[in-house]
Amino acid sequence: MSGKFEGNEDEELAEKLYNCVQEGWTEEEIGSVQESGWFGVVEYEDTRYIVNEDEQGFFGYQLYDAEEWNELYDGYYDDIEEYDDDEYDEEEE
Repeated sequence: MSGKFEGNEDEELAEKLYNCVQEGWTEEEIGSVQESGWFGVVEYEDTRYIVNEDEQGFFGYQLYDAEEWNELYDGYYDDIEEYDDDEYDEEEE
């Protein structure tokens, strides 16, 4: 299963964080693996991480940064609103 974690600085930590996600330890999450990727916040051994899994199944992590998480969160929901607005406009035509 190491291919899933390739590219991470610490593949062993990545696998542990992935297991935390599988056990439902995420504090927050956005997105979907089937769409443009999934992102979550996990606390492990008193450290918070932003974790992600892309549509190809690769899993990654980085240290939690509130500003970066807020940008991801806001960007994700802005994209959804734009998509919904575009879809609504097409239905009116």
